[in-house]
Amino acid sequence: MSTPYAIGIDLGAHSSSVAVLRPGDAAPQLIGSAVPSVVAFRTIEDEEGVARDEILVGEAARRQAAANPLNTIFDAKSRLGLHFDPESSVTVVHGKVKKKLHRINVLALIIEKLKKEAEAFLGGTVKNAIITVPSSCSGAERAAVRDAASLCDLNVWRCMGAAEATAVALYGVGALGDMENETHMVVADVGAATTSAALITFEDDVIEVY
Repeated sequence: MSTPYAIGIDLGAHSSSVAVLRPGDAAPQLIGSAVPSVVAFRTIEDEEGVARDEILVGEAARRQAAANPLNTIFDAKSRLGLHFDPESSVTVVHGKVKKKLHRINVLALIIEKLKKEAEAFLGGTVKNAIITVPSSCSGAERAAVRDAASLCDLNVWRCMGAAEATAVALYGVGALGDMENETHMVVADVGAATTSAALITFEDDVIEVY
């Protein structure tokens, strides 16, 4: 069963999170805890000595990083906005075989993790999302994020700059009624990998972001 709600995904260099705003909610509701933006590949043996390949995302990946550093990926998202090459790849050993993974595929694993958490919370399939990216992201980088989401069967309505998303979240809900005259604000988003700012203007129940 599909849910009518779109989700908001914040892809962070250190951690990522997902939220939803439903009718009647005073503010977006964070779903679960922040998920470390870490992906790991490992092979383990079960109790019967049978090898099993695993892909770990989030806290489980972060916990085993010290024991499996070469197959743990921390920087799949942190390079967005910093000359990120969507076609670049990372090499891991999975199932005793060396594999090259495009960074888009690694981003997709993080997005898929967040999507599943949202679906468990909402009780249905999620089809649409708004995703934040560094404001410095190029068109090609934003397209890469959309491609990563499409691998998870997720349609991206918009890739918003992080500062723009912060401005809308802080001042866009319920704030316009108090704005009688044209008002300008500068909002800064200080992230683990990038820092960005946006100039926002409130006037006549309209928000403009520059």
